[in-house]
Amino acid sequence: MLKVKYYKKVFSLLKVVLIGKLIKKGKKLNAWKMYFLLQSMLKNKTKKSSNLIILIALLNSLIKIHFIKFRMGSVKKEIPIYLNFERQVKFTINSWFKYTFKGLMHNNLKGLVKLIGISFKNKGPVIRKNYQEYKKALDAKVFLRLLKK
Repeated sequence: MLKVKYYKKVFSLLKVVLIGKLIKKGKKLNAWKMYFLLQSMLKNKTKKSSNLIILIALLNSLIKIHFIKFRMGSVKKEIPIYLNFERQVKFTINSWFKYTFKGLMHNNLKGLVKLIGISFKNKGPVIRKNYQEYKKALDAKVFLRLLKK
């Protein structure tokens, strides 16, 4: 029962953030149409439940670490900060849109469907970037330990 409540909360947050990103010039109805078009395109491509695919792709590509630039003398260092779950979802959807949409007003739903499908299989540019940031955070963690001493 706990998992069902958790997944409902995650999916509602995902839907709100995704529709918020699709809104252009305050037209919420068009954003809902694009969201349903995205779902139907996913359904046609994979023959599985589109909600499940979007949810698993989101959970696979969550961004857990964000870097803040910190200036130490003349050297700039990046300090890793762990994100709470809501910000993880927002950063992940921002990265999806960064990799698929070319400009502010250019809709590329086919690219977004392709990226969600690749993230569903635990591959693609978002997963690769997360792994690189994870390695970078481990290096920065060693640096933070040296700063504390």
